[in-house]
Amino acid sequence: MKYKLREPEGDGSNAETYRLITTILDPSLAGARELAELHPEGWEIELTIKESRTILRKASHKAIARKRTAVAFIQKSAK
Repeated sequence: MKYKLREPEGDGSNAETYRLITTILDPSLAGARELAELHPEGWEIELTIKESRTILRKASHKAIARKRTAVAFIQKSAK
């Protein structure tokens, strides 16, 4: 399926053509217009998930570093 996206305020002269490949073969399940409208939302969800994973990974690394520092402090204090 091919579709064009343009800026909401634009006149359409700067519209870019995109191709969307899908496994949905029955148009009654999802029409071309519906898929084209939902596609950007899908990317937004994917990017949000990726950002969340990055944030959680950074938080996890910080927690491990704090734990190692605390263990080292306890071991040093016990000597």
